[in-house]
Amino acid sequence: MQSKNILYNVNKVIVEPGLECSYIDFSKNLNEYLLSKYNKYYAGLQLYQNNDRPTVFYVVASYNCVPGLFKVAPLIANQISKIYDRVWDNTVKRTSVFSFLTSTRVL
Repeated sequence: MQSKNILYNVNKVIVEPGLECSYIDFSKNLNEYLLSKYNKYYAGLQLYQNNDRPTVFYVVASYNCVPGLFKVAPLIANQISKIYDRVWDNTVKRTSVFSFLTSTRVL
């Protein structure tokens, strides 16, 4: 069972064929950047690639539930969106599947 002090965001990302390896590298670099810049709040990501559709990825981003997170998390999300737009433009489709910012944990 995961710690109750961790919150999650899940995004579905679809990349154009041929960009799968580039996207994996991008995700590693973005993860390292966010860990170094927001280490108090950001706990890292897990990246899953769909076995049947290799252009489909799921990003599970973990955040430490600490004071100030709900104020800083939208700023982090905005920065992530800007990075995606700058690097990928229209070559990836990123959709939020779940966000701790828009849901309340009941257990």
